[in-house]
Amino acid sequence: MRILLKTNSIKIKQINFFNNPILNPIPNRYLKDYSDYLKLLLEHELELIQHIREFVGRVIFPPIDEMLFKRYLSGYDLKYVGIKNPSEPKFEGFFCFINGDPAIIYNLNKPYKRQRYTKIHETFHFMQMIDQEFLKICDEANSKLPPNLTNKLLNRTTEKATAAYLMPKDLFTKEFQAGYKTAEELSDIFQVSKLWTFRPKPCPYLQSNKKVSLLQF
Repeated sequence: MRILLKTNSIKIKQINFFNNPILNPIPNRYLKDYSDYLKLLLEHELELIQHIREFVGRVIFPPIDEMLFKRYLSGYDLKYVGIKNPSEPKFEGFFCFINGDPAIIYNLNKPYKRQRYTKIHETFHFMQMIDQEFLKICDEANSKLPPNLTNKLLNRTTEKATAAYLMPKDLFTKEFQAGYKTAEELSDIFQVSKLWTFRPKPCPYLQSNKKVSLLQF
């Protein structure tokens, strides 16, 4: 599909998928609380990503893989286990414990870029389980939102955190400002799906001092 982005010379205008009633049918009576907690949880995850990068203490270049997590979580024997031909073809992955150690299971039959997404997404779920501050915010959300929306909130937060990890704002902006790049080129640089190169709010925005009229997906 094609998305036309009308821009000025400062910032590409974003389509706000979050408040789209078709893509995100949040009942009006819960919308404010949902929005507030999504923002709060995402800010927490973005701070965590920055902390991980500072902790690892090395210059990173795209594409970014799970090694930043493994170094940060060196106190855990975190394993990534790919499986072929699972009984459920639509299976993506999950995190679990094998002999007491955390493990991320993912489907080797999926495209490579999708495997990368799944590994990071599920690693975030593991970190959320051991992050007391994150759990405290979730407990507060549980008191104000029904279970189906708290589950949606958690998954939405994790999706956005995964995007921010795989495509950090500074690296994404640097690549874009280096010259016009199509969604296909950005997809190859960061090894993510083409749609993810469109970074919807409130993920770190795409900024550029160049005029851009069209991105193709």
